[in-house]
Amino acid sequence: MLLYQIMITGLLLIPFAVALRNFFSFAVIRRDDVPHAFPRVSVLVPARNEERSIERCVRSLLAQEYPAMEVIVLNDDSSDATGKILATIARDDSRLKMIDGATLPAGWIGKNWACHQLSRAADGDWLFFTDADTCHAPQSIRAAVALAERRNLALLSGVPLQRMEGFWERAIIPMTQFLYFAWLPNRWITERRNPKFSAANGQLLMIRRDAYDAIGGHAGCRRNLVEDILLGRTAKERGFRTALATAVETAECRMYRSLDEIVEGFSKNLFPGLGYSFAALASFIISSLLLYTAPVVFLIAGIITGRISPELTWLPLAQLALAGAIRGMLAIRFRMGWDQIFHQPVSAAMAALIGINSARVSRSKRGTTWKGRAYRR
Repeated sequence: MLLYQIMITGLLLIPFAVALRNFFSFAVIRRDDVPHAFPRVSVLVPARNEERSIERCVRSLLAQEYPAMEVIVLNDDSSDATGKILATIARDDSRLKMIDGATLPAGWIGKNWACHQLSRAADGDWLFFTDADTCHAPQSIRAAVALAERRNLALLSGVPLQRMEGFWERAIIPMTQFLYFAWLPNRWITERRNPKFSAANGQLLMIRRDAYDAIGGHAGCRRNLVEDILLGRTAKERGFRTALATAVETAECRMYRSLDEIVEGFSKNLFPGLGYSFAALASFIISSLLLYTAPVVFLIAGIITGRISPELTWLPLAQLALAGAIRGMLAIRFRMGWDQIFHQPVSAAMAALIGINSARVSRSKRGTTWKGRAYRR
């Protein structure tokens, strides 16, 4: 038992070291940055049943402090008031171009088909894809272009400030940021040519038009539920410079508003993101539980049995401290709040359950469902 606890503590030093490095070197889209040149940017928003957030998103994009841009929103067969809201905004502001999406063809994921249509309607030198549940500061596009210019990037993806109000939102949603903050040195995304060292976030993804066309755009990932990851990896494979940066100064996002939405949304992506590999899923689940949840179990066992020992007390406490420190650094970098230092054990347990559910729905007869559509593998 002592050897096991020493091994787990040693393993946790790896993500702690990566997180510490990322804490000081993670790329940042800074609000005050201004580019030397202002290439034309096409701001592209796919929208399906987004009546809760679409007006705030679009109006924030129309308020951008950028001289050469267009805003195009695609209404993807929405059954709620999304289309009416967009039509009203378009009547008030002629700068908004609204298009109705064509019927989803066989073999396409809905969002990928929407983004493909948006790209065909765009005429910018840069394509700035962003989700309908985001809201942008007036400097958002300008700052992203400045960072792309400074680092000579062909693809820049940003992580907006995550608006999280309920307990489950605050516990589970940072799971994604935790993975690439604690296990992937951020500089490697740009500096290493190996496409395995890639990461991207579809909430904010800006790509140069020539690079987009060269990698096949969204047509090249038409069947993929984690298109942002595939776009980033394919861009690196083709030799384009990419980066993942925090965008907490310039954009925010409210992804989900209930536990059911969180489970459905993460279940859509987790197993496909692991390449539908049961071995990778098992490794993810086991490592999550052993590194982040099991220490709490050992502490409880020590309290129940009345034993204070390295195996049941001091090493589990050290493990929780390391996990809390990682989550704390993440919280500072991504502006998530001090309570994040306590969430990792619950987050890891929920990640394991969501991973199992993701595999279950992916392998079911109906397949993964999202926004009223079902996708079989």
